This record gives sequence, structure tokens and C-alpha cells, in this order.
Amino acid sequence: MNRSVNNLVTPFMSGLLRLVAVVVLIAAGFVWNARPASACSCAPTEPEDRLENSTTAFVGSVTSRREYGATEYVYRLDVETAVRGQVFEVMELVSSRWGSTCGFEGSIIEGQRIGLLPYVGTDGILHGGLCSIMPPETLLALGSPIQKIAGEGPSILTPQDLAHSESSFLDKPIVWIASGIAGMSLALGAAVVFSNRMRTRRS
Repeated sequence: MNRSVNNLVTPFMSGLLRLVAVVVLIAAGFVWNARPASACSCAPTEPEDRLENSTTAFVGSVTSRREYGATEYVYRLDVETAVRGQVFEVMELVSSRWGSTCGFEGSIIEGQRIGLLPYVGTDGILHGGLCSIMPPETLLALGSPIQKIAGEGPSILTPQDLAHSESSFLDKPIVWIASGIAGMSLALGAAVVFSNRMRTRRS
């Protein structure tokens, strides 16, 4: 009796283990594919040529990071030394979330001192990533410091910022007052037109 039970249980357990293994492999595939599969590849260019071809270059440190849509972050940096371009004391730039798509992921941490050669994208916003990083000592050795512009550079508005600014605008009393006056004016104008038409008909 025990042998017959064991003969039934063993194939059943074996099949169950195979099924579990297949499910785990499928789940692992989904997790792996949930992030970009492409690998970041930076063109092998000499540091001198990189600086020569850049429009913006500075040494600074990351102070904060916030979401920019579903695939990017906005990084905020305190600038230590400006080397090229219009560089403010505080700069913001956009970067991919993932290192596989040349984002800063795992390459820089808050407070870390880095050299950057960001670029202006087709959207008119400053962008950067793994291929924009240069050791601070190398960048400062290749380029001479220039005067930083006082204050903060252009702030990059995220979709969340835009939604908040729109709701804040609508929440202002002056907006409601102006809307009420406009509505009353339209109603008064319509009443005058209707009254004139009625007088015309009677005459």
C-alpha cells in the first residue's frame, strides 16, 4: 500500500516542482523586461574633445532629485565651479531614471562632487547622464574657471508642477471674482438684447 502511494506521490511532486520552476522563470522574465533592455554606450572621445564640443560645463554636487514623468528625473545641483556656458549657482537638468539608458542611476549620490558636461535637448531643457560625467579634477585641469551667474538657473517644471500651478491659479479669489463679473456681464448683455427684440416686435 505504501509503495503504491509513494509511486503516485513522487511523479506528482516532480511535476509540481517543474510547474513552480516554470512560473518562477516566467515571473523573472517579466521583472527583467519591466526596465529598459538597452545598454548605455558612450562614444570613446578624448576629454579635451568632449570639453571642446560642449556648450555647458561645470563642477558641482547633487542636492535633490524629483520625478519627471514616468522615465526621467530632474536633478538639482549646487555649482562649485563654472567652466563653460551660462552656468548659474544652482542648476537643474533632466536625466533618465535608469543606467541602462544612460541615466545617473548608481553613478552619483547626493552630495557627491562631480564634473558635468550637459547639453540642451530638442525640448530646450538641459539634459545629462552617464556620458555627461567627467572627473572634477580632469575638467578643472582642461578648462579655466569662469564667473557663475548669481541665483538659480531656469527651473524645470514637471507634469506634477504644472498640474499644481493650474490648480493654484484656479483657487485664487481674483480668478473667481473675474469669472463672476464676466458671467454677469454676459447675462446682462443677453437680457438687453432680448428686451430690445421684444420692444421691436410690439412696435
